Amino acid sequence: MKGRARAHNAKFFVFQNVTPGNQNPFLNLQNAQATDRRVKQYIETREKYFLRLVDPQPKFLHETIDLPTLAAEDVAVRSGSYRTSLAFVDIASAKALLNRYTLSIPIDSTNRHKKDLLGLHLPQFEEDRLLLPAHLPIAARCVILPDRFKGCSKKEKQGIMSLIACVRLHQLHLLNDRLLPLKRKDMQNKLLGVALRELFSSGEAPSHRSPPLPGESNKVFIYKLTQSGVLFDQNDKAVGGNKRSLCFISLSPFINNIPDFCFQHVELDEVRCQILELHQQIITHEEWNLSAQFHTAIMNTRWRKRSKSLFYRLVDFILNSLLD
Repeated sequence: MKGRARAHNAKFFVFQNVTPGNQNPFLNLQNAQATDRRVKQYIETREKYFLRLVDPQPKFLHETIDLPTLAAEDVAVRSGSYRTSLAFVDIASAKALLNRYTLSIPIDSTNRHKKDLLGLHLPQFEEDRLLLPAHLPIAARCVILPDRFKGCSKKEKQGIMSLIACVRLHQLHLLNDRLLPLKRKDMQNKLLGVALRELFSSGEAPSHRSPPLPGESNKVFIYKLTQSGVLFDQNDKAVGGNKRSLCFISLSPFINNIPDFCFQHVELDEVRCQILELHQQIITHEEWNLSAQFHTAIMNTRWRKRSKSLFYRLVDFILNSLLD
């Protein structure tokens, strides 16, 4: 076993358990040292498999943010502060506000192990410019210090650039009117405001139908979901799927034809999907409940431990009965 030692010039010690009379120990010192060398060699050479990070500055030379945002930044710099209807920020408090916004943005855990990847998610101060986190639009990431402030101290420069950044974040609706990171309610109101203006009628909605009650039967529309691909087909053959597929069961027919689509799967490469109407069928209350239980089993597959649960014993039966 090996632990981590982060101190400079730290050393690792390997203790070998020597058993008298055992000529072939499970792991001797030489094998442990060879393993350590292979791990170190991999770490030292893996850099060539990753793309180098490129400073985004050249891209900023060809793109600019909109004029109203620039005008608001100029007014804030001249007055040394920026005020909204509910809040106020000045040069002294701007850097703290910028850091608070940065800390509110989720960061993928895989980006924390490397300094240059982590830096893309943090504000980076340089002599006369500030690079904002990489999730922002390219044209808005670079804050340039106005020429008249280049003789100021380092602290004053960072305060001025932070103030410009805070104004820009508010103008881009990434800070609310209280100059705080957006909450769920803020984002909901923004999305609803956009969606309600752009919604359009797609025709008369079909009449709502309820699932069959006990002792009753209802007509349903069954749509087959066919999936195909080189690796997908190989996987289906290996697990003995026999070309079985999932189906959508709807109480109302789909209004429009659903186009075919493709997506890139992590393990199965490209998978092509097509939804076809199989047929209409009359099902009973018991059959509807059986389908609902199968849907529950599919939804729980990722986190529900496979067992002798009735849900999983019903899978093959439902597929066979629906596709026959």
